[in-house]
Amino acid sequence: MIGRRLIVLLRRAGHEVTGSTRSADKAPQLEASGVRPAIVDVFDAGALERAVAAAEPEGIIHQLTDLPHEPDRALIAAAAARNARLRIEGTRNLIDAALHADVRRVVAQASRSSMRRGRSRTERPIRSTRPARKRQRSGACSSSSSW
Repeated sequence: MIGRRLIVLLRRAGHEVTGSTRSADKAPQLEASGVRPAIVDVFDAGALERAVAAAEPEGIIHQLTDLPHEPDRALIAAAAARNARLRIEGTRNLIDAALHADVRRVVAQASRSSMRRGRSRTERPIRSTRPARKRQRSGACSSSSSW
């Protein structure tokens, strides 16, 4: 939901937007919104690195989630482990891909429920061991929430 609203705002501001999805079935919906689709699994670090490099983004808006669209507590509870894995491993892979592509800025969503006394629930910082490469970039890349 948030990803769709961001697309409108980014396009209205004149940005070129690349949106990620795991499903090729969602590509036409992204294209209809004026978004270049990137079909990629964020758990495949190499594929994500290639997708980010191909987008040549100046910035990334991290919207990766694996939560149901319906506000049903049972569905949300069932998705908690999948979402946690996505937020930890997927975020790490996205940050690595951004560093590799010399992306200048990454903005990540967070929720109060993912924090505890100012710390991540994982208690581990997300760190990359990859050095950033120097390259000029333009445009914008949005990792959509359509996971």
